Amino acid sequence: MTDSPIPEPADPTDRVAAARALAWTSTAIAMATAFLFVFNAASMKSWAASLTPTEATAKLVSLTSAWEDEVAKFGLTTPRAWMHDLWGQQRARTWTVAKPDDGQSPPS
Repeated sequence: MTDSPIPEPADPTDRVAAARALAWTSTAIAMATAFLFVFNAASMKSWAASLTPTEATAKLVSLTSAWEDEVAKFGLTTPRAWMHDLWGQQRARTWTVAKPDDGQSPPS
């Protein structure tokens, strides 16, 4: 028994159980990839724009920009934009620190 969500076969030589585990794992990875591909288009665009400028990266930036525009038509960029704005607000917060009195000595 493990904490892994991957259904590990009881018998390591069982080909059917191993195939099921591989199918489950492959499906989970494919679903996560599809989810990120659709809902995280802005990050792909940002990543592509951060690459060293070459002809290939220029095409990649163009493709990722077009993809972001397409998913934005359906409102699928809104959740990521909301979370990014919330993160930016928290990042911009400043923390107030109590300043010691001029007459007090620092703690020793």
